[in-house]
Amino acid sequence: MNRADRQARVAGTQVGAHLFVSTMSLGLGPALTDNAPSRYETVVFLDGAEGERWQYPTWSEAETGHAAVVAWLRGERPPP
Repeated sequence: MNRADRQARVAGTQVGAHLFVSTMSLGLGPALTDNAPSRYETVVFLDGAEGERWQYPTWSEAETGHAAVVAWLRGERPPP
């Protein structure tokens, strides 16, 4: 995996004036389970400060997770 792949942005979404949701590739990272490496992470930023995080093993799950976090922050669904 080259350096560009390791830092690939899956999605970035501004939610209101103070929240930003970023989902990025971590490259090969610590395992979520014994069998699946965590490769993607969603982080919520409040006025630039890091907040809650979620990790996913695949790009597809990261996209779905990102959308779920955004919907939660917009009050459209329960917490992920």
